[in-house]
Amino acid sequence: MTSQFMNDLSQLKAELSSARNELMKVLASTSNEQLHIARRGGWSVRRVLEHVITSEESYARMIAHLNGRPIAEPTPDGVHSSVDDAAAKLSSSRATLLRALDGVDEDAFYALRQLANEEYSIVSVLENVISHDHEHSTQLVTTLQQAQPR
Repeated sequence: MTSQFMNDLSQLKAELSSARNELMKVLASTSNEQLHIARRGGWSVRRVLEHVITSEESYARMIAHLNGRPIAEPTPDGVHSSVDDAAAKLSSSRATLLRALDGVDEDAFYALRQLANEEYSIVSVLENVISHDHEHSTQLVTTLQQAQPR
C-alpha cells in the first residue's frame, strides 16, 4: 500500500463524513410534520431522504462488487415514520457503505471497471456519494425554506 492510496482513502472517508454530517444537520432541524412538505413540483422531504438511503445502498453494492466482496441485498422497509427513523436509516445505509470498503486494496480502489454502460472505480463511486449528499442537503434546505410561512 502506498501512502498516496492511504491518503486518498482517508480523505474520501473524511469527505463522506462531512457530507453526511451536513445532511444530518438539516435533518436534525426538521420536524416530523415537515417530512410531508414538498415544493411545488418536487419531492417531499420524506421522499428525498428515501432516495438518499436507497441510492446509498446501491452505491454500497457497487463498491462491494468493485472490491470483490458482494454484500446482501437490503430489505426495502418503506416510508420513514419519523425524523429519528430517517436518521437511523441514514446511519445504517452509511454503515453498509463503509463495510463495503472493508479490505479494499490499492488496485481495487483505483481500477476502472465496466458496470452497466459506465466505467467506475471505487474512488469515483465515493465521489458520487459525497456529491449526492451535498446535492440533497441543498434540496432539503430549499424545500424547507420555501415551505416556511413568510
